[in-house]
Parts: sequence; structure tokens; C-alpha cells
Amino acid sequence: MESRRRRILVVEDDEDLCIILGTAVRSLGVDTTVVSSGRAVLAALAEQIPDLLLLDVMLPDVSGFELLQQLRQIPAYVAVPVIFLSARSREAEVKNGLALGACAYLVKPFSIEDFLSTIRRHLPA
Repeated sequence: MESRRRRILVVEDDEDLCIILGTAVRSLGVDTTVVSSGRAVLAALAEQIPDLLLLDVMLPDVSGFELLQQLRQIPAYVAVPVIFLSARSREAEVKNGLALGACAYLVKPFSIEDFLSTIRRHLPA
């Protein structure tokens, strides 16, 4: 019996960074969907629940913080691990992201090695 491939949803509005992150994630042998807005997240989640969500804090239509609060109210998404990606590096923002239920908070710019290591640590087997 063939096992299901793991899936990661990447939410990032910077087009160049989307390409870099998507390529890095796929190097792990993980299926990847990349979207650039909160509205697109909801559409992608309606199609399939990912094993991990990589979520930018500053999106064009809603903050990643607000989006995570909304997702945590929906039973199907409560257990999905979330890693925040953000240029916002103030301690209060990092603490807020983790308090909202993110399992990690990566401050941009980050190295691809740190990025992949964080994913490996939090991606369910």
C-alpha cells in the first residue's frame, strides 16, 4: 500500500520568495501549494488540509496573526502546525505569534538551512 505524500501550504505575498521557498520545500520530497493571500489560503484549505502551514505575517488582505486566529476556530484546522515567516522581529510580535498557536516563528531574512531544519522539526511524519 502506497503512503500518502506529505503536503505543505506556503502563504507568502513576495513572488520571488515564493519561488525560493517552494523550491526548498519540494527538495524535501513534500508536495507544496503556494498562495499569496488570506483569501487564497481559505480556498486552498477547502481543497485539502496540509500537514504544515508556512504563514507570512504581513499579507495583503489579512494579517497572518488574524488568519491563524480564524483557523484555530475551525476544528479541522486546529491540529495543523503553523510556522510564521516574518520580517517583523520585535519580541512582542514573536511572542504573540507563538501565543496564537504557531509552533515556530522565523524572522526574515533567514537561511534556507534554518528554514528546512525548522520544517523537518515540525512536519508530522
